[in-house]
Amino acid sequence: MQSGIIRTLTGLTLLFLLIPLPSEAQTNITLDHVEGQGCPGSLRVNEPVTFHFRVENSTEYSVAGFSNGLRVYSPEGATWLPIIADTANIGWRDRFSLDFGTYSHSVTGSGADTVSFYGIDYSDVGFESGFDDVAFNISTQVYPEDEGKRLCVDSCWFPPTGFWMWDLQPDGPNIEPDWGGPYCFTIGSGLDFICGDVNDDGTVDIQDVIYLVNYIFIGGAAPPIPDAADMDGYTGLNISDLWYLVDFLFGAGDPPGTGGLKNAWVSGGAISLDHVDGLYQSAHQIRAGTVVDLWIRVTNDMTDKATSVKAITNGFRIYSPEGAEWTVAGDTTGAVGRALFDGGFFIHDEGVTGSGADTIGFGGYAQYAGGMNPGLDEIAYKISIGPIDPIYDGDSLCIDSAWYPPVDDWLWATGGPPAVPTWSGPHCFAIVAVNDFDADFTASVTSGAAPLAVDFSPDNPGSSTSWLWDFGDETTGGGPNPTHVYTEPGLYDVKLEISDGFGADSLTKLGYILVSETEYADMAADVVISPFGFFPDADLFYWCAYRNRGTGDAANVTVKLLLPDEMTAPEVNDQ
Repeated sequence: MQSGIIRTLTGLTLLFLLIPLPSEAQTNITLDHVEGQGCPGSLRVNEPVTFHFRVENSTEYSVAGFSNGLRVYSPEGATWLPIIADTANIGWRDRFSLDFGTYSHSVTGSGADTVSFYGIDYSDVGFESGFDDVAFNISTQVYPEDEGKRLCVDSCWFPPTGFWMWDLQPDGPNIEPDWGGPYCFTIGSGLDFICGDVNDDGTVDIQDVIYLVNYIFIGGAAPPIPDAADMDGYTGLNISDLWYLVDFLFGAGDPPGTGGLKNAWVSGGAISLDHVDGLYQSAHQIRAGTVVDLWIRVTNDMTDKATSVKAITNGFRIYSPEGAEWTVAGDTTGAVGRALFDGGFFIHDEGVTGSGADTIGFGGYAQYAGGMNPGLDEIAYKISIGPIDPIYDGDSLCIDSAWYPPVDDWLWATGGPPAVPTWSGPHCFAIVAVNDFDADFTASVTSGAAPLAVDFSPDNPGSSTSWLWDFGDETTGGGPNPTHVYTEPGLYDVKLEISDGFGADSLTKLGYILVSETEYADMAADVVISPFGFFPDADLFYWCAYRNRGTGDAANVTVKLLLPDEMTAPEVNDQ
């Protein structure tokens, strides 16, 4: 008999495919409630667990034929008692006179159990327009050894079409109904507890908020009974549970465990890297030896434009794929801060060592303040890194999203379904080591009678931060623009050493400053060098022509030749 029913249903379903689908479904299947929970979102072990599904038909037609498949699975590999499918007492035979029932497929209690519900009616009754009721359910049981793992319910294929299908009559189209899932639940314990009693002292109060804040933001101890702290019906213990408790204690929100089943996550919210200070020549290069500031923008663009963000956890990691290191990685500033999250705002540094991966988390929750209001679009965080040693020239430095303890995902609590914001990264930057300065310099005057005041200045200081001057008269000076007074006549060499703390350059100008008593000779030499080749042991020939540019007689002339360390003293042939 069943094979005949399936063949009939197959023919009817294939017929459905010949009619185009409308652009938007007006029918829904959602998970109405679950029996066997502790707090919403956690399942008790060794007790029956039943998922009840609601059917809603808001079209102007009747649903005269339908086929829906559901699957039960565990992302972490938990097992369960093989599921049993059943229907509610809603007068199925009167609604679907030709046939209705369930179809089980691979029901083993592991991997994925799949079942289907179907119904066919030729009198156009079915789910009439305006129908809104719990229609069917599936039951199972979970085991203590799987505590902490998840059990999920989602839609699945229904043979032979590969997707759900509802037939609207009379003269209506075929549609695929909207689905509220997937729905996931944490497998908890079989112990009795008070939902919301995070510290397990028998009372739901402000101490539970403090305990949860310490756990989420400061690395404190985990709640003694995790099920009691998972209050909001979403997967796992996270920032959304903290906001649920705060809203109950300070905002007249739903008591823990009575807020009803929660399901889909809110779509929307974005975090992006807005700009970077410390770039070199492009948006993809950062300069060694400087502090790099990463400015991060937060945008609340939820699909529900009235949604405020009541609590946040967002983490970032800084790393170098090539193994570069940085000297500082913890100057973090949150521009959102306590103005929006008056309950607490936290910057959580995890493993900030300047190597491997530094992780920095931002988190907070609002008690009376509004949190991040709809439409908020501002630079919210700054992460400062560096300076980076120039030895890592050519390596890269990256920023990406990271877990924020104690959960593995970013999360925004909205007072309703939580949201996971999108992230624009990862972003990687090439490290560039470059000195944009040189030690060439000029003097305001180069000759004159004593006392002679001379102003010195480097021609191209660039990003240099230190300057050491040797004025040639056994005195030195610092700063970019010193003034030095020569008090004795003489011919003085001047040397400048310039540095930015990582790179350095130096230059000596021989006989650069000439100081006389009154009148003086000013000898100038035009030098021509004739090499036989620049290679080791090569000879260099110098021809010098002298002239006196001064007003005094030159009775004696001394030639001074400064050689690099690699060269030997020459044989001078005075001609």
